[in-house]
Amino acid sequence: MFGWWKSKRKWSDWIRALDAALSPSELKWLRLRLDGGREAAVAYLDSVVDRRRLREDVVRPLVDAAPDPKAIRRVLSMGEPAESLSEIKRKVLDGWAAVFVDGAPLACTFDLFHPAARDVPEPSTEQTLLGPKYAFVEQLRVNLNLVRSRLPVEELRIEQLEIGRRSRTKVAVLSVKDVTNREILHEVREGLKSLDIDWVDDASVLSELLFGRTLTPFPLGQLTERPVRVARALMNGRVAVLVDGSPFALIVPTTLVELQKDSEGFLQGPLNRLFARFLRAAGTLLAVLGPATYAALLAVNPQILPTPLAVTVAVTREGVPYPVLGEILVLLLLQDLVQQAAMQAPGPLGQTLTIVGSLIIGQAAVTARLASSLVIIVLAGTAIGSLIIVNFPLSFAIRIWKYPITVLAGFLGAFGLVAGFASLLVHLASLQSAGVPYLKPFAPLNWYDLVHYSVVAPSRQAIERRPQTWRAADTRRTGSRARQDGP
Repeated sequence: MFGWWKSKRKWSDWIRALDAALSPSELKWLRLRLDGGREAAVAYLDSVVDRRRLREDVVRPLVDAAPDPKAIRRVLSMGEPAESLSEIKRKVLDGWAAVFVDGAPLACTFDLFHPAARDVPEPSTEQTLLGPKYAFVEQLRVNLNLVRSRLPVEELRIEQLEIGRRSRTKVAVLSVKDVTNREILHEVREGLKSLDIDWVDDASVLSELLFGRTLTPFPLGQLTERPVRVARALMNGRVAVLVDGSPFALIVPTTLVELQKDSEGFLQGPLNRLFARFLRAAGTLLAVLGPATYAALLAVNPQILPTPLAVTVAVTREGVPYPVLGEILVLLLLQDLVQQAAMQAPGPLGQTLTIVGSLIIGQAAVTARLASSLVIIVLAGTAIGSLIIVNFPLSFAIRIWKYPITVLAGFLGAFGLVAGFASLLVHLASLQSAGVPYLKPFAPLNWYDLVHYSVVAPSRQAIERRPQTWRAADTRRTGSRARQDGP
């Protein structure tokens, strides 16, 4: 280690080498002057290193020891030497600071990792039974730290931008070199740079600005508060956008199938995952088609029902003073009012509002002959179906679309039900997220992703290959290559 002083290598050579290997916007350098005109530099990742420890354990001791070469050696001996550029990169990615001295062929590294994950909260909107229990916060530096802790690879690229003429909000675009599709990354990057707006305060606002103010209620970007989901998306070839001041990350592109996926990794076996996804799909269909089916069968096409069931339904509606369509629409609106109030109220009060709205008001309406008992069952199923949708913006879009489909079914019966559902499918098929069709892998059909990722996942093929939906530049994972190239 003390043989460093005999080499002629400059610390500026290390700057060029590390800048070419790591993300230049995240890699920070501190320049120091030592004895005899010799210079030194400290390299670290700003999102990972504890700045206080960097100042007290590395920078200040080196500055105080500058006049004495022996004192400098003693300070450097407190760290660990790195023997190659690859080792330096690995340690810097893991939260170490590298010290380079003129004439030193190697670097001295200090472990200054700042474990921000210990101080962050648990996810509040994306509950998980098993798995990491931490979420993003409102500080961009901490969020980058959380992503780095889940994805400590040198291929991770972080490009930091400033958006907003007045706010100058810091935004970070995350991608993985040689994995993320360049066209998608270019579209996201240029879309962010082209934004001409005074103020940006949240990741959800960026989603609307990137894809335009379309009339669709469906989210064209996936918002998540879980760093592990961001890491998984990056390794599949997608792009993540973090905004300073927002506890959510925006992942693009996204699809309807991806928005419906939950943290199912704790379920063992493909049949368990298949059953969970079947329940989620059935709940979604129930949320959007349940009220419309009730209106179509009772208002226009009661002859479709078996005679005993039709008689039972007629008895339950005896004394209700308004038609079926008016009954279901009024109660749907009341249900959405209760759900919206429950979401905006504090935790205990919100739960109370949900119970009051679903039980007491419903029972009172049946007792007063203002609604039939069957419609209360339909509304309960609709509420459960909307709650089983894991993505809140998607569930809100489903709640909006059920109204026009119910109106069509109430006037046209089964034909209106089919026409309304077909209109929904056509609308979804017309949407794109960063150039990726919204209904993929169903439309256009991709059997590989449909079987290995959307229906039964993850299979062995899913482990070896990345999803084709995201058009990843490198479709094969490193592990599969190692198995093929090995003996």
